[in-house]
Amino acid sequence: MAGDIGRGVYTFLQTKSGVTNLISTRMSPQRLPQNVTLPAATFRVVSGSGHKHFTGSTNTGTCRLQIVSYAATHIGAAALDEAIRVEMEHYTGAAGTETIDIVLDDGYRDLHAAPQDGSDTARYARSRDYLIIYTLPAVST
Repeated sequence: MAGDIGRGVYTFLQTKSGVTNLISTRMSPQRLPQNVTLPAATFRVVSGSGHKHFTGSTNTGTCRLQIVSYAATHIGAAALDEAIRVEMEHYTGAAGTETIDIVLDDGYRDLHAAPQDGSDTARYARSRDYLIIYTLPAVST
């Protein structure tokens, strides 16, 4: 299922020191925990599907995975995003229990969140989408 690929990418990135040196285990599905220490990241599967063929389904799935890198500065958010992109772009191989055929960078956008607590401390973010082609688990009949 496409939802498992997000957890697989999380597991994969947790093995990469270029990422974990910046955020340790501060990567969460969908949204950041309240009062999380920055930098941190979130991931979510935006969309996903299995490929169809005239003779039925194939064992290949695709998904669009979004990873948002958060930091106290714009430069910090960009640095975390770059560390993740270096590991993700063109990756093939295991990601948790999933097998990734290829990861393609589909672009980024910078975000800025005004302080929510009345302070002058803003939160900066860079959101990047990845197109992932991966092997679907075999369907038992």
